[in-house]
Amino acid sequence: MTTLRKTLFVGWLALYMVICPLMLWYTLHYLYAGVAVIETLPEGATLSLNGQVQERKSPAILPNLSSGTYSLLLQKEGVRDFQLNLDVKDGEATVLDQILLLSEKTEWVSSVDLTYDTLMPIPGSNYFLLMHSDRKSEASVYCTIDNTSYPLFPPKIHGSSIKIDRITTIPGSTVVVVNLRKNNKRLVYRMDVKEQLGEVQDLTDLVSNGGGEFMWSAEKPDWLFYYYDEKIELIDLKRKTKVKRFAEDWVGVGLGKKNVFGVNESGKFFQTDYSGKMLETEATEFKFKKGLFGKTSFVRILPMDNNAVILHEVGGPLWQSELPNLLTDRAVEGLLISPQSENIVVWTAEDLGIRFSEEAHSSSRIFNEGLKIHWLVEGASEILCPTFILNGSKILYGQDGQIWLHELDLDRDVPREVMKIMPGTDFHFSERQGGIYALDSETGRVIFLKLLPSQQNVHIDDMQVGDIL
Repeated sequence: MTTLRKTLFVGWLALYMVICPLMLWYTLHYLYAGVAVIETLPEGATLSLNGQVQERKSPAILPNLSSGTYSLLLQKEGVRDFQLNLDVKDGEATVLDQILLLSEKTEWVSSVDLTYDTLMPIPGSNYFLLMHSDRKSEASVYCTIDNTSYPLFPPKIHGSSIKIDRITTIPGSTVVVVNLRKNNKRLVYRMDVKEQLGEVQDLTDLVSNGGGEFMWSAEKPDWLFYYYDEKIELIDLKRKTKVKRFAEDWVGVGLGKKNVFGVNESGKFFQTDYSGKMLETEATEFKFKKGLFGKTSFVRILPMDNNAVILHEVGGPLWQSELPNLLTDRAVEGLLISPQSENIVVWTAEDLGIRFSEEAHSSSRIFNEGLKIHWLVEGASEILCPTFILNGSKILYGQDGQIWLHELDLDRDVPREVMKIMPGTDFHFSERQGGIYALDSETGRVIFLKLLPSQQNVHIDDMQVGDIL
């Protein structure tokens, strides 16, 4: 009996010595294993991890994952399969949120009768312009709210004798300024594209030369700032008069909600109210480049919410006011500030970059490199129509005949995903409809690709749509 007891004791002790570490290892593994959080737009996607289908559909939390890289496949009926690498670390949660699952089909919108080769977005609105490079006398307005289109010009202006030289738009405004020639005479018109057959203001006699730069603000829709020959003129559209000598020595202007920002040729920075009264400001100077004839190009000034401004010398460098800090000396074509995050997307003829806001994650590697521009695309043959979506977390843009989606992720050296959306160059993203309007390269017709849920319900009873596979 004693021998049996000893045998049983040794057996249980041996079993205990084996099981206890295994249980302890399992418990520690469970506590310190990685977790993945997956969210998709739209929801309800099936998740496969290394080929194994998971029980949960998106949005889903995948617990108890060992450290390593997994192949994640997202599938849902009616959308394209999406595959990406999922990096998991012990004791950390990997969050992949707002993953866009693209529709399998592109819709064509049949209400536009003519064919076009140029689509001009009006940023921040539900409208865009359609034109044809061989028909300079024609331009149509397309409204994404009710899928209607109509001529830009009323009958008294439209005709084969006119030729459109340039159309100026301002983000968030449906007002445009059109430079055109009619019977070899230069004309300048201001009109609101959302008003079919609405009032057209002839600005020809109010501007010194139609080839200058125009700027206006939604806060002051009746005030138009015009730059030509190193002079800023203010035009009162309501009174149809020109306020002369608003700022004779300015070469740049920017409009805030209450203030007007200016800079002169020597780089000195100014602030005034809308009446032209000078306001006190800290002495900040910039060093602009001189052109062939010793003149500085027009400087666009974009105010931000943190009392800083961005100065963009047309065809030249980009500055920030606070240091002053030269952000880039490349020839910048344009820039766009995200109103939600104050991230700034910058593009040249060949490059696309992002400057993250000061409120970015200070612990990220990218942020610690300094508030400089991080070039996401370099050496492209063409960059067109960059626009922020999803609260500034993603960028849509045209590059080399394709429309791309770029994910912005501050915790990584490179963006998490770069997706080819569809063939195309010019496009218009509608937040209201949650998708992209573009021109079909073969037919010249307007096509639509759904990306996100619509912002609000829209009646489309009169809308004729078909599918392009």
